[in-house]
Amino acid sequence: MARPRLRTQILSAAKSLVQSQGSFAFTMRAVADAAGVTEASVFNNFGDKAGLVQALIRESMPQYQTLIQVIEEPEVQSLEVWFKELLAAAIAYFEMVLPLSSQNMGAGTKTQASPRAEGFYSPRRRLEQQLESLEQRGSVLLPGGADAAALMIMGAAMHSATTRLSLGQSDAQPDLIGSKIAAFFLRPG
Repeated sequence: MARPRLRTQILSAAKSLVQSQGSFAFTMRAVADAAGVTEASVFNNFGDKAGLVQALIRESMPQYQTLIQVIEEPEVQSLEVWFKELLAAAIAYFEMVLPLSSQNMGAGTKTQASPRAEGFYSPRRRLEQQLESLEQRGSVLLPGGADAAALMIMGAAMHSATTRLSLGQSDAQPDLIGSKIAAFFLRPG
């Protein structure tokens, strides 16, 4: 049975491990050692590595909270500014998530679908809902639908983050991409 204080202790150790040693040091054994608990305690609290990674992202990493906050507040400023902030937050989110999830993406191997995978897509699904709401109010025009728009936006952010992580830079700037996306989706007039 999971104990909240122990769970928090494990998450704190996992976050510290990732921040100090990087995502490749992130193993269940290393997290257990850093938390001062048994590996069984980590499994009891999170089920598997995917569950631990998902909890770490959703509960401990500020990039996730920032992205969700930006997605849910498009009325604070102009929609063009919102699209720019959305892209910047999504890129930062993917720069944090991709190294953590890359360990499960072995070369040429297929991973089993995890019942815990649902949480990894929550930003895209929340964005889809927000875009749908904006379209219903007449603020944006989504020719392919909210799901396609959310996929394109998150895909652009993931591509930019992947380029930055692998090459150290990207020619895709959030302000420029955000402006182009805004121009594509905003209703004229």
